[in-house]
Amino acid sequence: MKILIDLLTSSIIAGAIFAAIYILFRTFDKLKLKNHMNKSEINSKIEDLKSEIKKLEQLVNKPEINKEKEMSDFLFSMLNKTIREMTDERNVTYYRASDHEWLFQQDYKNGYLWVRYTLIWNVFENKFGLNYNQIRDFISAWVKKNTEWRGLAPVEICF
Repeated sequence: MKILIDLLTSSIIAGAIFAAIYILFRTFDKLKLKNHMNKSEINSKIEDLKSEIKKLEQLVNKPEINKEKEMSDFLFSMLNKTIREMTDERNVTYYRASDHEWLFQQDYKNGYLWVRYTLIWNVFENKFGLNYNQIRDFISAWVKKNTEWRGLAPVEICF
């Protein structure tokens, strides 16, 4: 997972650098075409380019947000706000304390961890840009590492 996140981050940075180089070359070509520009206009263009380069350098040098930590923190925050209830002898449901909306359900009979789509799964798709398999793998690894829930495969459920 970390390697995938690092590759995506590197691709974004490489794209930004490529865009900056493209802009520089286009601007240079425009300067060549405008031979009639005076020194003041040329110096102004150079300052504009320096400003753009500085902005891109700040973007490249900006500390990377640890996406995996942010995703883990999100799950911790959701789980810490829950009330645990036995829904029957083989199922445990975790409800959000504020409004009693269910977030997770441990289904030991079938070996599933049901995850509420609208409140959790959807966040991984939209905020973090993960696909089904990536979400399932991340939640599965997170559950094994951070909870006592064992032998459950995460499954989304649309509610």
